Amino acid sequence: MGELRKDRYYWMDLARIIACFAVVIIHCNGDTKYSAWVTYFCHGAVPIFVMISGTNFLKKDRKVSIRIMWKRYILPILCVFFVWSFLYALWNSYDSIGSLNFDFLKNVIINTINGHYHLWYIWMTVGLYCVTPFIKKVTDNSSQKELLYYLIIGFLYNILNFLIEFYPFDNFRSLSLDLRLTFVSGFLIYFVGGCFFFRLNPSRKIDLIMLIVAVLSLVFIALLVIFEIDYSINSYFLPSTIGLTFSIYWFMKNYSEKFSRRFYKPIVFVSKLTLPIYMMHIFGIIIAKRIFRIENCSIKMLFPVAFVAFLLCFAVSYILSLLPLTKKLFVGK
Repeated sequence: MGELRKDRYYWMDLARIIACFAVVIIHCNGDTKYSAWVTYFCHGAVPIFVMISGTNFLKKDRKVSIRIMWKRYILPILCVFFVWSFLYALWNSYDSIGSLNFDFLKNVIINTINGHYHLWYIWMTVGLYCVTPFIKKVTDNSSQKELLYYLIIGFLYNILNFLIEFYPFDNFRSLSLDLRLTFVSGFLIYFVGGCFFFRLNPSRKIDLIMLIVAVLSLVFIALLVIFEIDYSINSYFLPSTIGLTFSIYWFMKNYSEKFSRRFYKPIVFVSKLTLPIYMMHIFGIIIAKRIFRIENCSIKMLFPVAFVAFLLCFAVSYILSLLPLTKKLFVGK
């Protein structure tokens, strides 16, 4: 882990751990009346990961080239993806087919390429990494006002996509389709957002603005739950998810560094293993549920199951990181 470094942002390590644990909570979440609250609140976890990546790769002093992105990041993460995806594919195919035959082999190949349901994040990350050299040229030559303009356009476009799902706004669905603002939609808004908020100097005024944004986002989540509005398909791009994610990121950046530096050794230790923890946490949840002898998590059992699953995955990740071969294949280091 080394000594305390002045050039390292330890709040990112803490944010990575919290986001990883939030993902485990989402996938432990059972079908209860409280599940919507937990799901909507924790859906900022993946965007936090993306914002951290955006911060790291889009810093002006960071050298990013096509060769570097593929050699150091894309190919290693694809290696880890296919190893874990193959294990999930074997498990799913045997569970559904139960015997070694042509259908089993076909399922394994298809499921390995597609990935288990939570591994969509890896393909999304690979997509972002592929365009990072181009995005960086844009952000390097953009002012804070221009980056803010980008985020505002993206936020408004996502609001439009939310509204057209409901009457009478659905009459304007063609407006969203015809605008085709794909460059400001999807996870790019978080990727660029990480760059913008990292560059933004702290001030009481911005603290107040982000606090208001966080409160409004929580109110929005409450309305979604109260009126039983199911928007889980695009929940990463709800106005509340965007607002809450930006707020959490801002306050962690400005107010958690002192804590993170004080406990930097365990924080960095766990942070370096968040990728394999994420990759295997579905297995961890299955084992944790068996330990507690439950099939579905009630709100009382949600955090104990998530904690045990996270702890199990951390222990296995640490063991895998001890040997050079397993470290490369399963951990990505």
